[in-house]
Amino acid sequence: MNSKQRASRNRTLTLTDEQRKELAPMICRTFSDGSFLDQICNAAAPEIFDSLPDGCADLLFLDPPYNMTKDFNGFRFHTMTDQAYMAWLETWFPPLLRLLKPHHDRSGVHGVARNLVPS
Repeated sequence: MNSKQRASRNRTLTLTDEQRKELAPMICRTFSDGSFLDQICNAAAPEIFDSLPDGCADLLFLDPPYNMTKDFNGFRFHTMTDQAYMAWLETWFPPLLRLLKPHHDRSGVHGVARNLVPS
């Protein structure tokens, strides 16, 4: 396990080796066969859009870079103008909406992304 010093306000969850072993069968990283029912999909969202059917998700938990300069395990994101950030969000966020079931809860959509979700 990683013993990296974290910021005092960081609330990152850390799994034990036993928890990793228990959860491993539930985590899928490829979706070409469509067998993602009751699975935790651990992937960059744009990489899996086309392999997921419309209305397949009750909840999408997203953690975009929030327009901050940061290194996310090798993916480097740099702060940009608000207009450029909105344009970047528009390249991947709206296609996610087709994945949500009709009864989905929009309460998880916050901040600038709220402008991208039709009412």
